[in-house]
Amino acid sequence: IMIISSRYFKPDEGYKLKRGVDPRYRLFLFTAATVGDSAFIMPVENLDEVGHRVFPTRDFLVYVDGHGKTFDQVLERGFELTGRFGINMILFDWPTDYLALRKTAYNADEVAGNFVRIMNRVEAWHVTYYPDVSVSAIFHSMGNRILKSVTASKKLLELMPKDLFSNLIINAAAVRQGNHEKWLEKLSIQQRIYVTINRDDRTLQGAKILRMAHQLGLG
Repeated sequence: IMIISSRYFKPDEGYKLKRGVDPRYRLFLFTAATVGDSAFIMPVENLDEVGHRVFPTRDFLVYVDGHGKTFDQVLERGFELTGRFGINMILFDWPTDYLALRKTAYNADEVAGNFVRIMNRVEAWHVTYYPDVSVSAIFHSMGNRILKSVTASKKLLELMPKDLFSNLIINAAAVRQGNHEKWLEKLSIQQRIYVTINRDDRTLQGAKILRMAHQLGLG
């Protein structure tokens, strides 16, 4: 799997990880694999280094996780989804491991530009190496705040690649339900868009209470 992280890594200190978004808004690229019960991860300089390391006939999934996840937990989720569905996984990792939802929401706004920038690089990489397989994206829970932040900026939305995503899945969205159509209708970066709804989602029910607003993933 591939990991694209906006966390604050210190490459000169053995990739020591500090809290928060990288202060210079750098992105760090990694590849990871499992052998038995062991996981191995390796930093790479650019996407071209991963050019022929993934399965050439598998579709790609860009996955953006939600609130409260450490880097290790995001990595574990990536391995789980790859094994379950037989896909090539691209994880967009961002710092969400806080108790306060407000801090995660702020970080989502901070990394929206990073997401747009790296998706343009992913599109060029995909066209070069894997033009015959599709790319879909899932934004999970508060990961949808990044997508919403992209639509809030006319410049960012215009810079997003228009032909990269076959499917755009807004899953268990922990964003306000009110006026959601105003930003959803701006999206023209996908062939198909899906919004999943679960009125019994306990996590979203909790977010509804904490944020004093109905959440899109509830209805």
